[in-house]
Amino acid sequence: MAVRINKAQLNKLAKIAEGGEANIYLYTKDTVLKIFKNPAILPIKEQKVNAMLGKKSRGGLAILPTDIVTIDGKFAGYQMPVVEGGE
Repeated sequence: MAVRINKAQLNKLAKIAEGGEANIYLYTKDTVLKIFKNPAILPIKEQKVNAMLGKKSRGGLAILPTDIVTIDGKFAGYQMPVVEGGE
């Protein structure tokens, strides 16, 4: 089930990291949201995220998405678990 939020809800979340292509927000104590910055890459990112959903990480080397995130009804990123000490 997708995480559905709006811009006002996103703005209330704590931004815990910022990167070149996305920002990371604390969503719950156990999950974060990775929200992409550039709308032009969203169609490609949405395809990749949907392909990764439901897969299991091999050897714990990658943190995989647990769900997609939509903002105001449009794909914006994905939800993933919090990793202690992760960046």
